[in-house]
Amino acid sequence: MKNKAAKIYLGNYKGQVSSEVKDRGNDPYFVKKAEGAFETLNRVGLPKDLLEVRTEPIKKEDSNSSI
Repeated sequence: MKNKAAKIYLGNYKGQVSSEVKDRGNDPYFVKKAEGAFETLNRVGLPKDLLEVRTEPIKKEDSNSSI
């Protein structure tokens, strides 16, 4: 059976997109990480600047900047 993956390019990165990827939603590692994230959010909350509604568009960064 031939792999039905499509090659994609995003800037200098290249990869493949496939419709035959396994679902990892119930993987114990990810479940534990998600539970820890929810506990942290419940304990410390979200920063105020994330909760405020933005009234002006986000300025686009310089295309030469690195992430």
